[in-house]
Amino acid sequence: MARQTRSERRARRAAQAESRASVDRAPQQRAPQPARAPAEAAKPASDGQVLDSILTLFDPNATPPLSMTAFDRAYLQMMITHHNGSMQMCRDEQTNGLSTEAKAMSETMIKTLTAQVNSLQKFASM
Repeated sequence: MARQTRSERRARRAAQAESRASVDRAPQQRAPQPARAPAEAAKPASDGQVLDSILTLFDPNATPPLSMTAFDRAYLQMMITHHNGSMQMCRDEQTNGLSTEAKAMSETMIKTLTAQVNSLQKFASM
C-alpha cells in the first residue's frame, strides 16, 4: 500500500469530518412540546433556570427529560468521562499523597463524584 501524502491525509480527514457533521445535522426526533404563549417563547432562560436544569442532572430522584438529542447524550458521556478522570486523580492522591487534609478531601470528592456519575449514567441511558 502506497503511503499517503500530507495533502491526501488532510483531504481524507476533511471528508471524514464532513461525513460526521452531516450525520450531526440530520433532523432529530423530538417529543412534541406544549404550545407556549408568544411572550413566553421569546424569553431566554434565566441563570436560575439554567442552574436548576444543571442541578437536576445530579439529583438522584429527578425525573429524566422526555427526549434528548445526540448533543445531549454526547455531553453526558463527556461529563461521565471527565468525572471518572477526576476520581482517578483522587485515588492517586490517596495512594501517593502526603497531606492528610488532601487525602480526606479526595475521599469526600470520590463519594460526591460517584453519585454524580451514577446520575449522569441514569440520564444518558434514557
